[in-house]
Parts: sequence; C-alpha cells; structure tokens
Amino acid sequence: MLRLHHLLLLMVVLAEALIPAVSAESSSGFECSVFYFFNGIVVYDSGVSDTLVLETPQNITLIGGFNQTVTPIIAYNLGFNSTINYYYFNVSQGSSYTGFFIVRVEVCSRSMEDALNTLRSGLTNPGINPFGINFIPEEIKRDYIGQGNRKVEEVVIPAYEDWLRSNYGLNTSDLSTLGLVSTSAYFVYNVYFTYDPSATPRSIDEVVDSRRGDCDDLTRVLASMLYHYNIPAVQASGYLYVKGLNITIPVEKAKYIFLNNGPHAFLYAYIPGYGWLSTDFLAGSMLVYPFIFESYTTIIEVPREEVEEFLELHRKLNATQVFAVFSEEEYKSLFSGGELLEKALLFLYSKAGYNTTTTTPIETRTTQSVETPTTNTLSEYTNNTPTLATGLPKFRFSTILMIALGFIILLVILLLMMHWRYASFKPLP
Repeated sequence: MLRLHHLLLLMVVLAEALIPAVSAESSSGFECSVFYFFNGIVVYDSGVSDTLVLETPQNITLIGGFNQTVTPIIAYNLGFNSTINYYYFNVSQGSSYTGFFIVRVEVCSRSMEDALNTLRSGLTNPGINPFGINFIPEEIKRDYIGQGNRKVEEVVIPAYEDWLRSNYGLNTSDLSTLGLVSTSAYFVYNVYFTYDPSATPRSIDEVVDSRRGDCDDLTRVLASMLYHYNIPAVQASGYLYVKGLNITIPVEKAKYIFLNNGPHAFLYAYIPGYGWLSTDFLAGSMLVYPFIFESYTTIIEVPREEVEEFLELHRKLNATQVFAVFSEEEYKSLFSGGELLEKALLFLYSKAGYNTTTTTPIETRTTQSVETPTTNTLSEYTNNTPTLATGLPKFRFSTILMIALGFIILLVILLLMMHWRYASFKPLP
C-alpha cells in the first residue's frame, strides 16, 4: 500500500521516535504513563441506517501485567453504552454525521526496560529460571489457556522443537517457562514464518500452510503453541504509540487516519514469579513502545463472517475516521487555552479534510453527557471482546481494520527493530 518514498519517510520518523517520559510510579512498583486518545468520525454520505460502535479504550486490568484507567474528557454527538463501555452513534441512509470523543488514558505496567531485559535473558539462557518459581496458579491456567489449533500442533511445534535442539542443544523439558516463551516467540516471528501483510485476517491453517502472516496472524499461532505447552497467554489489541507516525489508509469508501499511533495486536505470556510479559518481537509493544489497550482475549480464530460484514459496511459508508494519541504535553499544546469543543471539532475537520467554508456544515448537536466507564475485571475480558447490546452490530466499527491493517506499521517498525533494538536477540550458535 505504501509507496517507497512513504516507507523511507516513515523509517526516518520512527528512528527519531521518543518514548514518553514516565509520569509516576505506583506503590505496586509499576510505572505509569499518561496519554490522551482522540477518536472522531465524519460521515459524508451514509448508505446504511444503523447504530455503530466507536473503538474505545477500556478500564482494563491484567493482574501482574498492566492496569489501564480511562477518564472521559469530552464526547460530541455520541452516546455511551455503560454495559459494554463503548461510545456509539447513529447514521441514517443518505445523511451526514460528525462525532468524536477524547479520553485520558493512564497505563501502568512493569518498566519496559525491565520487560525487555527479561525477554532477552530468556532467549539467551532459556534453560535458566531467574525467578526460582515454577508454579502457575490454577485460576490463571483456567482463565488464560485457550483452545489450540490442530495444525499448529502437528506442523509448527515439531519444527520448533527441531530448531531448539539444533540451535541450543536442548529439549523443551530442559527449558524454564521464560525460556520456552522467549524461544517460541523468536521462532514464530523471526525464523519459521515470513512476515507478510494481508488486507484481511487469515485462518491459522492458511498461515501455517503458507508459512506467512502479519502481526495478528503470527500472534495467534504463538498463542496456540503456548497453549500446547500449558502456558497461559492472551492476545492484546489496541494502539501502539509511536510519536510522529502518521498513516492514512483507504478502505472501500471509507478512510482511516492514524496520528502518532497504529492499530496492533501482540501476545502477553504468563511467567511464574514475574507475571505477564510482552513477547512482541515485531513492534516492541510494552518493551520499547507504549500501548493503549482496547481488549485482550484467548480466542485465536477470526470468524470470516465478521470480516465480510466489515467490508460490506465500508462499501456503503463514505466516511473518514481519525485516531490520534497525544502525550500530556502534546494535548495541552493543541487543546488548552480556549473552547475545547470548538478546538476538537476544528482538529477533526482539518485532519479529515472536511472544508466547512465550502461545504454545507454537518448538523451541530449539543455535546452529550458522558458516563464514567466502569472498571472491568479479569474474567470479563478472558475469552472474548465485550458482547454488544441488542441492536448494536456484532463488531466494532473497525476492529477488523485494526487487525488487518496493523501490518503497515509493523512492516516499518520490523525493519528498525531487527537492526536496532533487537540486535542482541539471537539464538546461541
């Protein structure tokens, strides 16, 4: 999708990207960072009459991994469903629409440097258990070990075990949990499979047969491998924060704009004595770059009917959606010192290319009152993304897009990470 000069420009931007400063350290020893998440949509002409859901970061906790707290700032022309904790809007056939929300997101986790060093140690010395604990609580196994894939067990796992013996002289029984997780992730992301972007998610069988996949595809394969070894794991979905990374992606009649971020999925694995560890060898989520979470799951198959529904909607909806992530300093610079509603609307219109001086303005409605999203427990996010209320579509407005188009960001980040941050991630000779 990207022309060569666009790719080169992105590489320059990524090379200069800065990890935002840690804002505080909680009593639990987790470090916390604060972001502001903007999600707005301009519908020029709708070919459907429906209620649609906007992607909304969640109050969500993975105990021993991260804690994310979301505070509403403003919502314009949107409703909020407190049952599922998502913003929604209504469109009518032949009409136009505009709406947006801004939330403050605080993400607390173990320091990224500590996580990165831990993952590195597991790859360098996979037989050593640095934490001295092998016990995984039964409730963690119950809630976070999902159903594996038969083809992964028959094809990928034997190939991994052969590679492990050839490169380390070890069997899986010789490895610590950390070593098994680290070497499995390295094998999937950097050895056995070729990174290959796709317009839509693929089945795991297709990925295994072709030995090709993107971030979501490979993460689901890795989850299946860890489930085979009785290791808890979850696939996290959301937004990777990379300052200066700006991408515009057309999909049918719709267009998506990502500012300072990109949609992404990666895998957390449970390590006894440590907690949840990111295994993201592709983009460095929660290892090098911060992440804003929308959900996590143990389900590894993607229903084809949801992909088809997503594409059909975009054939009928002429719209532009803008996702933007800001640090506190960036947010204050853009939106302080004036009327927030007016500034946010102008920001949305300018990024969406909507010219209010030459086009009939979209109907202006009063700002909606916003309920504070409730905090969700672990069990509510264990096996699937939130179930939508009656009358709402069975998919978020561009959840499949997040999965299918994350490869654009990863294609660039992968080139940098493999030659920069992960230069030391190499198996023993």
